[in-house]
Amino acid sequence: DKGEIERQVRLLIGMSSISSFGSCLFTHQRPRFERYIRERVLDPLHGESLPPLYDLYFDSKTGTFQAVTEIVRLTEPIMGGQSICVATEEFVAFQLRLRRLLAIDAPVLLAGTAGSGKSTLLQYLLGSPSTAIQFVLF
Repeated sequence: DKGEIERQVRLLIGMSSISSFGSCLFTHQRPRFERYIRERVLDPLHGESLPPLYDLYFDSKTGTFQAVTEIVRLTEPIMGGQSICVATEEFVAFQLRLRRLLAIDAPVLLAGTAGSGKSTLLQYLLGSPSTAIQFVLF
């Protein structure tokens, strides 16, 4: 029905906003942006019932948004050379998004402050048998 289609379109617009613009915000700015998306973009049913939007990831197998913890179990810290990467929900969600982009040969630019985990993430993905990466370090 039309109402369900509109709810789904609102959900896709809201989650696209979180994944694109919202991911560029500083952590302390994210709750305000999420509140805006819930109040102004999402259907009231989704706005009230969904868990934190930054913790959701699109599961292509089911065609639904699910919490990262439902898709991937968090693991022990990833040790590599002289670095340790703790598989937090944010790390898991980010590496899932990155794998999706790499799977379609999309160019990716990793930017962040020193020590934010860019090199560790690359090393982790390079060690994965299912990931083929070509990269340039600046």
